[in-house]
Amino acid sequence: MPRTVRRTSSSASRARRKDSNHPSGNSGPCRRNDSQTGNARPLLAGELPESWIPPEHILELRTRVRMRKTLVDQRSAWQLRLIAQLFHQGVPAGLNPRTRAGREALARVELSPAGRELVSLAVRMLDVIDLELVPLDRELRAFAARQPGCRALSERLYGIGPVCATVILAELGACRRFTG
Repeated sequence: MPRTVRRTSSSASRARRKDSNHPSGNSGPCRRNDSQTGNARPLLAGELPESWIPPEHILELRTRVRMRKTLVDQRSAWQLRLIAQLFHQGVPAGLNPRTRAGREALARVELSPAGRELVSLAVRMLDVIDLELVPLDRELRAFAARQPGCRALSERLYGIGPVCATVILAELGACRRFTG
């Protein structure tokens, strides 16, 4: 929205925002709400479906699967940062710092002091994130083993494992609420 500032009077020191979308050209308290524009009629008439609010255990599950996604995204970012640094330092591609052989090769690579510092930090961060993911994955897999919907997803859909099935359940919630 375009914004311009103008003085309200020659002696006034406060500025008002001019809003081209507002009927008077100024932003102010006379914005229309849904009941004034007619958009509330279906809601008031009971024609809109109720909003589904997930139960507490689904909200907790969502928090856990989203935390897992954040950790996996951070792990990917650190891996990419590490690979980019190795590339910039002239290290040939193909070195896998996630394996024992890769770590040994990484220790023998000649890097600048700042490059060595970044590589060392990235390796430590990858290790910490992996340690955080182990109990979280264990918990999500145990939940999937107990939950019939997760077991059905894993058994019937190729490529859907226990963690992915738990994510689907956490994000969709009670599937019985869908029609069709």
